[in-house]
Amino acid sequence: MKNTIIVFVSLFLLVGACRDKDETIFKETPSQRTQEPIAALRNELVSAKEGWWFTYFPDVDSLRFSDPNKNIKTSDNAIVFLERQFGQGGYTFYMKFNEKGTVEMLSDTDYNAANNLKTSDFEVKQSSYTQLSFTTYNYIHQLNKSDFLFWKKDSEGNLIFRTNRYLDTNREYLVMKKAILNGKQASDRMNLMYQNKINYERLYNPILTIKDSEGGVLFQSNLPYKKQDVKNRYQAFVKNWQPNLYNSSYYSGVASGYVATQEGLFFYPGIQLTDQTKFRVFTKEGEAYKSVVNGYEALITIK
Repeated sequence: MKNTIIVFVSLFLLVGACRDKDETIFKETPSQRTQEPIAALRNELVSAKEGWWFTYFPDVDSLRFSDPNKNIKTSDNAIVFLERQFGQGGYTFYMKFNEKGTVEMLSDTDYNAANNLKTSDFEVKQSSYTQLSFTTYNYIHQLNKSDFLFWKKDSEGNLIFRTNRYLDTNREYLVMKKAILNGKQASDRMNLMYQNKINYERLYNPILTIKDSEGGVLFQSNLPYKKQDVKNRYQAFVKNWQPNLYNSSYYSGVASGYVATQEGLFFYPGIQLTDQTKFRVFTKEGEAYKSVVNGYEALITIK
């Protein structure tokens, strides 16, 4: 009997200790804990007085065209039908979130979307992730995606999202960066991006040259016709290593999806020279586009 009482008292004290510990860990109710990340993301979105730039690459494959020396002519028609191996590029949206649950949006998908703000509703909710949903139609729905999972905030204050399409977080690129308009209208900024896109895609057979720090040419495309998928915003630069042969057996290439920026172009996953050297940000200089990474220079020009 005495032992039974001791065990009962011990269990009572243990339960009480656990209860005290739980109360110390969770000072808020489950409902409050659910609402906290919702409120945090919503406040972050609304607090950007000039809005956000949202860059979205829906399908990123870093293994395509990742070696500038690898022979890509696997059959007689491999170069003719090279576009069948192409990936997908990106899109830019301007988003201005408001307290009342509405969002004003622009897009670089076409001229109308770049110049005319469209207003719709948004919602932030919580499940496994904090989720941003665009609940009524806007330009983002043209990509058949309206729900985005908030992943993290990076060291530069950018908001990183993902979707439930892939388990691998590297298969998508969804970055929201605060807009700086410097007194201009968002539509002026977006229209500049759209025009940069159109101007780039109108280039006749752009040539890519990659040089080392001493000016030595490491790669230069020379295929006499352009390999570009305008619809999917994807560009390949191809080199024929046997240009004097009627039927060359050795071609190599580098390629990437792209999106136009206010300053030029952004390629993702990037024009890859090596695993450590990927050219992503290209600035327009005259008629050329230039990128410098780790002392290497990539230049897109026209002949």
